[in-house]
Amino acid sequence: ELSQMGKDRPIVVVFYLGYGCSHCVAQLLALDKDQHYFRELDADIVAISSDTSEHTAEKYKEYGEFHFPVLADADYAVSTQWGVYQPETEEKPEFMKHGTFVVDRSGKVIWAAVGNEPFLDNKTLLHVIAKSQGLLP
Repeated sequence: ELSQMGKDRPIVVVFYLGYGCSHCVAQLLALDKDQHYFRELDADIVAISSDTSEHTAEKYKEYGEFHFPVLADADYAVSTQWGVYQPETEEKPEFMKHGTFVVDRSGKVIWAAVGNEPFLDNKTLLHVIAKSQGLLP
């Protein structure tokens, strides 16, 4: 569960649209490749989508695993709380956006990017984390 992650550590939380989105998978692959930089800053990464755990397990068998947790939010409860999913209402259509968040050691969101495309600049994420820990001016 997301609530069990990032205790006393910074965490990058990525909401992605699932394995059907090649841009999302590219974002996760880039984070996986750079994970050692995040670890140097004592930061965790977690990815969340509406894909079921079973679907993710199938894709792991096909493409390989990521070296960070990939969580299922099949009912969109967490995505809704974080503002990246809006169920259809009479006033608004349903939408799901990409979201990347940096949460500091105290559990406070200190940086966010939400939009129609995944956020692909890992250097910015690392900079935000380093600055939050007093490692940069």
